[in-house]
Amino acid sequence: MPADVTEKSWKKTKKEMDDSVKNLILAIQKLSPADLKKNIPGRKDLIRYVLDGVSWHTIYHSGQISMIKSALKRSNISPK
Repeated sequence: MPADVTEKSWKKTKKEMDDSVKNLILAIQKLSPADLKKNIPGRKDLIRYVLDGVSWHTIYHSGQISMIKSALKRSNISPK
């Protein structure tokens, strides 16, 4: 568990996540269809497959967060 579990640290973490997603969207919007078929520099992975993995990874963790929030509501602890 993180050492700092305050409301302030939670808001900071949410902002960092939002900023990361916005930056990823901006980077993706700059890609052409041909770019998606290129390898990540220095790797054998295609950009489109890595983006697919990032998407599923984000969906998975969003589901975890949703489940935790739901459990907190059922236990009368108010998630922010």
